[in-house]
This record gives sequence, C-alpha cells and structure tokens, in this order.
Amino acid sequence: MYMKKIIAYAIALLALVSCAKEVALSIPECQKTYEFEAEGSTQFLTVSNTDFSVSCDADWIFTQIYRGNSVHNLRVTASKNTKAVDRTARIILTPEDSSAPVEISIFQKGTAPFIKILSTSVSLGMEDEKFTLAVISNTAFDVQTPDWIRFDGESQESADSCGLHFSTTGKVKLGETRDGRITLTSKGASSTVTAEAFVEQV
Repeated sequence: MYMKKIIAYAIALLALVSCAKEVALSIPECQKTYEFEAEGSTQFLTVSNTDFSVSCDADWIFTQIYRGNSVHNLRVTASKNTKAVDRTARIILTPEDSSAPVEISIFQKGTAPFIKILSTSVSLGMEDEKFTLAVISNTAFDVQTPDWIRFDGESQESADSCGLHFSTTGKVKLGETRDGRITLTSKGASSTVTAEAFVEQV
C-alpha cells in the first residue's frame, strides 16, 4: 500500500511539472494590435508566464525586452513614416518553451502627402524641344500634360526628389504662341494633392 502511494504521488508530480511547461505565452487580446501615428512613438506590451524571443519583418520597428520575475515588458518603437502611404509590420514572440508563438500586428499611418514643383513657370523659345521640371514629393503621382507636350520619364535624384523630363511635339510658327499646364496628382496617398507648372512656348 505504501509503495502504491509513492507511485501515485510520483505520477501526480510529473503531471504537475508537465502542465507547468505547457503554460502558454500570456498577452492581453487588446495588446495584439498596435497603431502608430506617422510621427512615430514608443509603446509597451506586457507579457507574462514565460520567457520569449522577438523577431520583426520591418526595419522601421525597434524592440527591446525588459525582463521581470513573472512579468516581462516589450518596448516597441516605430520610426517616423516620411511617406504618404500607410504601412504595416508583424512582430513574432516565440516562447522558449514548447507553447505556440504569438503574432502582434503593427499599423502606422502615412504622413500628409505633398508635391512641390520647384519652377512653376517655364518659358520656351521656338526652337526649344526639351525641358525638365525638378520635383520634391513624398508620394507617387500621375502626370498630365497638354497635347503638345510629351512626358519622357523621370530621373531619381534622391529619396524625395526627381527630375521630370518633357519634350514638345510639332513646331510653333513665327508669331504664334502656345501654352498649357502640366499637372501632377498624387496617387495611393491618404488624401489627394496636386501641383501645376505653366508652360509657354513663343
């Protein structure tokens, strides 16, 4: 009888140890989604029950673990979003025991879009056929031109600046003048902005 009690006690102890190892990573449901403004900031996530490692699929998210006795904190920092489009990321918390990993969803708003043409008035002579507009922008945009101006493409100068290349079609007769506007319209941004340049050929 005494031996049976010892065996029963050993089985119960093993079951208790096994259950302790299977404690899942504990994160409040409300902390599984985070939203950041375009300016960027830091937020904290409370994690309990088990140690874990962190990975992220975005280079604009920075994390740091603050370990406690039973509760750990994860510091999540989003850098400034200089583009006019929203962006998302995933943080994966992988427990050091055998429990399942936990995914944290990150969303960051895009900054307000802007398009600036550095020279908004272009004057061409009769023989001029090609010209370039320098543009600073944080968003993609469409290009609209008058019938007599052809958009030939762009050259990227830096992350936020480019040169737009144009050429005229046909010839201006002596004494005649033609003019029109080149319009740039943002696309894919949270709001629509435009910029215009007036072009005249005499």
